[in-house]
Amino acid sequence: MITLPSFYVAIAVAVVGGLALWANPRRRINQLFFSASLHAAIWLICVSTARLEESLLWLRISASVGAAMPFHLWLLKEAIVRGPHSLLRQKAIVWWALLVPFLAVLPLTEWFIPGSSTSADPSYSWGYPTFVGGVALMFLLLSRDTVVKARTVSGVAKLELQIIMLGGSAAGLIIMALMGLRPLVDNIPAYVQPLVILVLYSFTAIAITTHRIFDARHLLLLITQRGLLVAVVSALTLLVWQPLTSIVSVPVSLVVVVVLALWVAASLNQRLDRWLLRYPKAMQARLAAFNAAHSEVRTDELRQAFAKVLQGWGQTDRAFLLMEEDDQMEHDDVSLSKDSPAFRALCEIHWATPERLSRERDTQEREALKNFLRKHELGVVVYDDGPTMKMVVALGVRPSRSPFTFPEVIQLRELVSIFDSSLSRTQLLAKAQRAEQLATVGLLGASVAHEIRNPLVSIKAFAQLLPRHYDDPTFRERFSRLIGDEVARIDRLTEQLLDLAAPRSVDKANVMLNDLVRTCIDLVAARVASKNIQISTDLAAQPDIVFSDAHGLKQVILNLCFNAVQAQESRNNDKPIRLEVSTKRLDDGIELAVKDHGPGIPDAARLHLFEPFHSTKSNGFGLGLTVCGEILSELDSSITLDPYQEGEGALFRIHLPCPPRSS
Repeated sequence: MITLPSFYVAIAVAVVGGLALWANPRRRINQLFFSASLHAAIWLICVSTARLEESLLWLRISASVGAAMPFHLWLLKEAIVRGPHSLLRQKAIVWWALLVPFLAVLPLTEWFIPGSSTSADPSYSWGYPTFVGGVALMFLLLSRDTVVKARTVSGVAKLELQIIMLGGSAAGLIIMALMGLRPLVDNIPAYVQPLVILVLYSFTAIAITTHRIFDARHLLLLITQRGLLVAVVSALTLLVWQPLTSIVSVPVSLVVVVVLALWVAASLNQRLDRWLLRYPKAMQARLAAFNAAHSEVRTDELRQAFAKVLQGWGQTDRAFLLMEEDDQMEHDDVSLSKDSPAFRALCEIHWATPERLSRERDTQEREALKNFLRKHELGVVVYDDGPTMKMVVALGVRPSRSPFTFPEVIQLRELVSIFDSSLSRTQLLAKAQRAEQLATVGLLGASVAHEIRNPLVSIKAFAQLLPRHYDDPTFRERFSRLIGDEVARIDRLTEQLLDLAAPRSVDKANVMLNDLVRTCIDLVAARVASKNIQISTDLAAQPDIVFSDAHGLKQVILNLCFNAVQAQESRNNDKPIRLEVSTKRLDDGIELAVKDHGPGIPDAARLHLFEPFHSTKSNGFGLGLTVCGEILSELDSSITLDPYQEGEGALFRIHLPCPPRSS
């Protein structure tokens, strides 16, 4: 019974080759890879048989079978570079047709290993180094030709050529080196050759047959990282185990060593990722995505920000996000119906590149998806079926024509998960704002209807009485006065609603606050000149420059001053109306204070102080402070009201930012 490692590796190689052919039987590269896999499996079985039976005949046969392996790799290379229909037109095939038969026949002669050679006393003739050197030369020429051809192609073909050079040619050269050392070194372990075949063949198989596109640099870095990780953890385990077992029991030592090894492996793996720079672009893209998510709150702007992140990460000129809208996903000139075969294929495989679709077995849906990628010149498309939304992320073909590799697809899917959570948050926020706006519209509508209805009822009543009392001069005088007052009331309401709803253009600049306050005080004094009013100011802020909008700030100051005057007009005494305005400098800005000596604002009224249509005055609409709050919010300022004290009036404080310091 055959029990050598070569036999099991032969089975694994044959199975992988069969799976590659089953994945896409019509692709010539898969067909050649399958035949090369059978070739390698037959060679490994011959090697196993020769070792078990110590048969010189099987040793000759294994060498003869292995002589044609470089030619098989050359066929695979030509199929990648020139296509499946140009192999027989290559001039190089003549040299292969002469060289391969010679090297295949040479091991079957006495010139390779004499018939008198035994395992106890091996001997080699001139044909043995000739065979080893000839096959090694073919692998070297194949490697050189592969390097040259890789410079003339782009895309996945270039990556596949690099993998063939790394995998197939490297494996062949290592095996030839081991054969060359056999006359000089005794007892080379039997598992070395099949282990080399298994490791390098596995990378080659993954790289050129599966839907996962890899590049040689990533595979080399991956091997380096895993090798360093195993070496460091193994060395640490050996260093710790012996001293530890001399102190504590073996079970305790085992637990400590395992915990230590896991901790070191996790920590070292992250450091190796940074040192080897395996994912530098992904780290930068994730940071940029998080920054965009924190700075943007609107869905459309956030989509554009994420698209720019994708363009920088993928080094492409085009990137977009298709979000679910009814039964259609649209973005500019790209649309994808949820009932289309292309979308069904994308839902099934979750991500696609042109290279993946060309490697896998064709179906009607995947052919439609392939046409969709070709029509819109897309290099990769990812489908995300998140908990709250469905999204398709697509990137255009790179100007360099280099394909998106599988590690990059993994990075892209991680970015898409960040996009999904951020866009879901902005959509929920937009829905909440929309609901709040609808509620506000309902409140405003009811309040406006109530405020307009009262004067209209009075006007209607007088209009109905007018025909019967038209000759009464007293009635006509009351009628004309009431109509004027009620129309003026409706006009003031309309004006304040326009102030509240109209978009404002904020033009921030350095404003001399004290001069602006003096201008406002002059306007207030002129407006209420007929009333008994005392205005006092304490403009102590020095310097008094604030970074604000002069027009908006002027409207706020006037509103607060007129509110202070109106709060004291209802008093039934002869005391004058008192208005106090002051400014003072703070550590982080300037404070503007407006104080009256009216009844004050009780705590119950403070809860709705800045909401529309909540007023403490019988003749007010409750829109003045709402407008003030909106303006100050746009100016990055704030307004507060001091705690209520009976008989002390109301004191409003406005905090205004100072201009930024110039560098």
